[in-house]
Amino acid sequence: MNAQILPKANSFLHPGGATGCILMHGFSCSPEEMLPLDAFLTEKGYTTLGLRFAGHGTTPRDLKDVRWTDWLANIEDAFHILQGSCQRVVLIGQSMGGILSLTAAAYLPVEAVIALSTPFWVPTASEKVVNRLLTLIQPTIRKRNVQPHPEWGWRREAGYPAYAQFPAKINRQTTLLMKAMRENLGRVKAPVLLIQSKQDELIPKNSLESIQAGLTAARVTPVWIEGPGHGITLDPQAEKAFQPIDAFLAAL
Repeated sequence: MNAQILPKANSFLHPGGATGCILMHGFSCSPEEMLPLDAFLTEKGYTTLGLRFAGHGTTPRDLKDVRWTDWLANIEDAFHILQGSCQRVVLIGQSMGGILSLTAAAYLPVEAVIALSTPFWVPTASEKVVNRLLTLIQPTIRKRNVQPHPEWGWRREAGYPAYAQFPAKINRQTTLLMKAMRENLGRVKAPVLLIQSKQDELIPKNSLESIQAGLTAARVTPVWIEGPGHGITLDPQAEKAFQPIDAFLAAL
Protein backbone atom coordinates (compact mmCIF):
# COMPACT_ATOMS: atom_id res chain seq x y z
CA MET A 1 0.00 0.00 0.00
CA ASN A 2 1.36 3.40 -0.95
CA ALA A 3 2.26 5.88 1.76
CA GLN A 4 0.55 9.22 2.23
CA ILE A 5 1.33 11.76 -0.48
CA LEU A 6 3.67 14.49 0.73
CA PRO A 7 2.48 18.13 0.91
CA LYS A 8 2.46 19.83 -2.53
CA ALA A 9 3.28 16.49 -4.18
CA ASN A 10 -0.17 15.77 -5.59
CA SER A 11 -0.99 15.94 -9.28
CA PHE A 12 -2.84 19.13 -10.23
CA LEU A 13 -5.04 20.43 -13.03
CA HIS A 14 -5.54 24.13 -13.73
CA PRO A 15 -8.00 24.80 -16.58
CA GLY A 16 -7.14 27.62 -18.94
CA GLY A 17 -6.90 28.09 -22.69
CA ALA A 18 -6.93 25.78 -25.68
CA THR A 19 -3.29 24.72 -25.27
CA GLY A 20 -2.75 22.22 -22.49
CA CYS A 21 0.68 21.65 -20.95
CA ILE A 22 1.58 18.44 -19.12
CA LEU A 23 4.29 19.31 -16.57
CA MET A 24 6.60 16.43 -15.64
CA HIS A 25 9.02 16.38 -12.73
CA GLY A 26 12.39 14.70 -12.45
CA PHE A 27 13.46 11.40 -10.91
CA SER A 28 12.67 11.05 -7.18
CA CYS A 29 10.94 14.46 -7.23
CA SER A 30 7.25 15.43 -7.27
CA PRO A 31 4.92 17.95 -8.97
CA GLU A 32 6.10 20.52 -6.42
CA GLU A 33 9.22 20.86 -8.57
CA MET A 34 7.08 22.22 -11.41
CA LEU A 35 4.93 24.68 -9.43
CA PRO A 36 6.85 27.86 -10.43
CA LEU A 37 6.51 26.96 -14.11
CA ASP A 38 2.86 26.13 -13.53
CA ALA A 39 2.28 29.59 -12.04
CA PHE A 40 4.06 31.21 -15.00
CA LEU A 41 2.04 29.29 -17.60
CA THR A 42 -1.36 29.69 -15.93
CA GLU A 43 -0.79 33.45 -15.77
CA LYS A 44 -0.20 33.31 -19.54
CA GLY A 45 -3.54 31.55 -20.00
CA TYR A 46 -2.44 27.97 -20.60
CA THR A 47 -4.14 24.90 -19.19
CA THR A 48 -1.70 22.95 -17.01
CA LEU A 49 -1.65 19.42 -15.65
CA GLY A 50 1.09 18.60 -13.17
CA LEU A 51 1.78 14.88 -13.26
CA ARG A 52 2.94 12.82 -10.27
CA PHE A 53 4.77 9.78 -11.61
CA ALA A 54 4.23 6.33 -10.10
CA GLY A 55 6.32 5.79 -6.97
CA HIS A 56 6.99 9.50 -6.44
CA GLY A 57 5.85 12.02 -3.85
CA THR A 58 5.16 9.44 -1.14
CA THR A 59 8.04 7.36 0.24
CA PRO A 60 11.16 5.99 -1.49
CA ARG A 61 10.10 2.37 -1.01
CA ASP A 62 7.19 2.99 -3.40
CA LEU A 63 9.75 3.12 -6.22
CA LYS A 64 10.89 -0.44 -5.58
CA ASP A 65 8.53 -2.23 -7.96
CA VAL A 66 7.86 0.57 -10.46
CA ARG A 67 8.72 0.05 -14.13
CA TRP A 68 9.64 2.80 -16.57
CA THR A 69 6.63 1.86 -18.66
CA ASP A 70 4.42 2.80 -15.69
CA TRP A 71 5.64 6.38 -16.09
CA LEU A 72 4.77 6.34 -19.78
CA ALA A 73 1.31 5.06 -18.86
CA ASN A 74 0.97 8.05 -16.49
CA ILE A 75 1.68 10.38 -19.42
CA GLU A 76 -0.84 8.61 -21.64
CA ASP A 77 -3.54 9.05 -18.99
CA ALA A 78 -2.71 12.75 -18.61
CA PHE A 79 -2.67 13.21 -22.38
CA HIS A 80 -6.17 11.77 -22.74
CA ILE A 81 -7.44 14.00 -19.93
CA LEU A 82 -6.20 17.16 -21.67
CA GLN A 83 -7.17 15.91 -25.11
CA GLY A 84 -10.78 16.02 -23.98
CA SER A 85 -10.70 19.73 -23.15
CA CYS A 86 -7.78 21.24 -25.13
CA GLN A 87 -7.11 21.63 -28.85
CA ARG A 88 -3.36 21.11 -28.42
CA VAL A 89 -1.25 19.23 -25.90
CA VAL A 90 2.39 20.07 -25.13
CA LEU A 91 4.71 17.87 -23.07
CA ILE A 92 7.06 19.75 -20.74
CA GLY A 93 9.54 17.82 -18.61
CA GLN A 94 12.58 18.44 -16.48
CA SER A 95 15.43 15.91 -16.23
CA MET A 96 13.73 12.48 -16.15
CA GLY A 97 10.53 14.29 -17.09
CA GLY A 98 12.34 15.51 -20.21
CA ILE A 99 13.43 11.97 -21.07
CA LEU A 100 9.85 10.77 -20.69
CA SER A 101 8.41 13.66 -22.70
CA LEU A 102 10.69 12.89 -25.63
CA THR A 103 9.97 9.17 -25.40
CA ALA A 104 6.19 9.68 -25.26
CA ALA A 105 6.27 12.16 -28.15
CA ALA A 106 7.50 9.37 -30.41
CA TYR A 107 3.99 7.87 -30.42
CA LEU A 108 1.54 10.38 -28.94
CA PRO A 109 0.12 13.10 -31.28
CA VAL A 110 1.40 16.04 -29.24
CA GLU A 111 1.76 19.60 -30.51
CA ALA A 112 5.27 20.11 -29.14
CA VAL A 113 7.84 19.03 -26.56
CA ILE A 114 9.88 21.11 -24.13
CA ALA A 115 12.73 19.29 -22.36
CA LEU A 116 14.78 20.97 -19.64
CA SER A 117 18.03 19.64 -18.12
CA THR A 118 17.58 16.37 -19.97
CA PRO A 119 20.44 13.83 -19.88
CA PHE A 120 21.50 11.67 -22.80
CA TRP A 121 23.08 8.43 -21.70
CA VAL A 122 23.06 4.80 -22.79
CA PRO A 123 24.38 2.23 -20.26
CA THR A 124 27.30 0.00 -21.10
CA ALA A 125 27.32 -3.70 -20.27
CA SER A 126 29.57 -3.03 -17.28
CA GLU A 127 27.13 -0.43 -15.90
CA LYS A 128 24.32 -2.98 -16.09
CA VAL A 129 26.39 -5.35 -13.98
CA VAL A 130 27.06 -2.56 -11.48
CA ASN A 131 23.32 -1.87 -11.23
CA ARG A 132 22.65 -5.51 -10.39
CA LEU A 133 25.43 -5.67 -7.82
CA LEU A 134 24.24 -2.46 -6.17
CA THR A 135 20.79 -3.96 -5.73
CA LEU A 136 22.30 -6.92 -3.90
CA ILE A 137 24.98 -5.14 -1.87
CA GLN A 138 23.32 -1.78 -1.18
CA PRO A 139 19.53 -2.05 -1.55
CA THR A 140 19.05 1.64 -0.70
CA ILE A 141 21.09 4.49 -2.14
CA ARG A 142 21.36 7.68 -0.12
CA LYS A 143 22.13 10.81 -2.12
CA ARG A 144 25.48 12.46 -1.52
CA ASN A 145 25.64 15.77 0.30
CA VAL A 146 21.90 15.67 1.01
CA GLN A 147 20.25 15.95 4.41
CA PRO A 148 16.88 14.40 5.25
CA HIS A 149 13.96 16.71 5.92
CA PRO A 150 13.48 17.59 9.63
CA GLU A 151 9.82 16.52 9.49
CA TRP A 152 9.62 13.97 6.65
CA GLY A 153 13.01 12.32 7.07
CA TRP A 154 14.37 10.41 4.07
CA ARG A 155 11.06 10.88 2.26
CA ARG A 156 12.20 14.38 1.27
CA GLU A 157 15.46 16.27 0.97
CA ALA A 158 15.86 19.13 3.42
CA GLY A 159 16.33 21.64 0.60
CA TYR A 160 14.52 20.21 -2.44
CA PRO A 161 11.23 18.39 -3.17
CA ALA A 162 12.84 15.00 -3.87
CA TYR A 163 13.53 11.78 -2.02
CA ALA A 164 16.77 11.88 -0.04
CA GLN A 165 17.28 8.19 -0.83
CA PHE A 166 15.89 5.62 -3.24
CA PRO A 167 15.95 1.86 -3.90
CA ALA A 168 18.98 0.76 -5.94
CA LYS A 169 16.62 -1.49 -7.88
CA ILE A 170 15.08 1.52 -9.66
CA ASN A 171 18.41 2.26 -11.41
CA ARG A 172 17.65 -0.54 -13.84
CA GLN A 173 14.40 1.18 -14.86
CA THR A 174 16.00 4.59 -15.43
CA THR A 175 18.67 2.84 -17.51
CA LEU A 176 16.00 1.20 -19.68
CA LEU A 177 14.13 4.50 -19.97
CA MET A 178 17.16 6.38 -21.26
CA LYS A 179 17.82 3.62 -23.77
CA ALA A 180 14.21 3.84 -24.98
CA MET A 181 14.52 7.61 -25.41
CA ARG A 182 17.63 7.28 -27.57
CA GLU A 183 16.06 4.59 -29.72
CA ASN A 184 12.93 6.68 -30.34
CA LEU A 185 14.28 10.21 -30.85
CA GLY A 186 14.15 9.80 -34.62
CA ARG A 187 10.40 9.11 -34.44
CA VAL A 188 9.58 12.45 -32.81
CA LYS A 189 8.01 14.77 -35.38
CA ALA A 190 6.62 17.54 -33.16
CA PRO A 191 8.71 20.72 -32.65
CA VAL A 192 11.11 20.42 -29.71
CA LEU A 193 12.59 23.05 -27.41
CA LEU A 194 15.73 21.87 -25.58
CA ILE A 195 16.98 23.96 -22.65
CA GLN A 196 20.19 23.29 -20.74
CA SER A 197 22.12 25.42 -18.29
CA LYS A 198 25.85 25.86 -18.67
CA GLN A 199 26.05 25.51 -14.89
CA ASP A 200 24.17 22.18 -14.77
CA GLU A 201 26.21 20.08 -12.34
CA LEU A 202 24.48 16.73 -12.89
CA ILE A 203 24.29 15.89 -16.60
CA PRO A 204 27.00 15.66 -19.28
CA LYS A 205 27.71 18.93 -21.07
CA ASN A 206 27.03 17.37 -24.47
CA SER A 207 23.53 16.16 -23.54
CA LEU A 208 21.68 18.86 -25.46
CA GLU A 209 23.73 18.37 -28.64
CA SER A 210 23.39 14.59 -28.43
CA ILE A 211 19.61 14.75 -28.11
CA GLN A 212 19.37 17.32 -30.89
CA ALA A 213 21.41 15.07 -33.18
CA GLY A 214 18.98 12.22 -32.58
CA LEU A 215 15.89 14.31 -33.38
CA THR A 216 16.27 13.88 -37.12
CA ALA A 217 12.56 14.33 -37.97
CA ALA A 218 11.76 17.26 -35.67
CA ARG A 219 12.34 21.00 -35.79
CA VAL A 220 14.59 21.61 -32.80
CA THR A 221 15.19 24.87 -30.95
CA PRO A 222 18.27 24.56 -28.70
CA VAL A 223 18.65 27.11 -25.89
CA TRP A 224 21.64 27.43 -23.56
CA ILE A 225 21.17 29.56 -20.46
CA GLU A 226 23.58 30.94 -17.88
CA GLY A 227 23.09 30.75 -14.13
CA PRO A 228 20.63 28.06 -13.00
CA GLY A 229 21.74 24.63 -11.85
CA HIS A 230 20.16 21.31 -12.83
CA GLY A 231 16.81 21.99 -11.16
CA ILE A 232 15.94 24.94 -13.38
CA THR A 233 12.27 25.33 -12.44
CA LEU A 234 13.01 26.00 -8.76
CA ASP A 235 16.14 28.04 -9.34
CA PRO A 236 16.06 31.77 -8.44
CA GLN A 237 17.03 32.44 -12.07
CA ALA A 238 14.32 30.19 -13.55
CA GLU A 239 12.97 33.14 -15.55
CA LYS A 240 15.90 32.65 -17.94
CA ALA A 241 14.26 29.41 -19.03
CA PHE A 242 10.65 30.53 -18.70
CA GLN A 243 11.02 33.33 -21.26
CA PRO A 244 12.16 31.05 -24.13
CA ILE A 245 9.39 28.62 -23.13
CA ASP A 246 6.85 31.42 -23.46
CA ALA A 247 8.21 32.46 -26.86
CA PHE A 248 8.27 28.86 -28.11
CA LEU A 249 4.66 28.22 -27.06
CA ALA A 250 3.45 31.51 -28.52
CA ALA A 251 4.92 30.57 -31.91
CA LEU A 252 3.13 27.22 -32.17
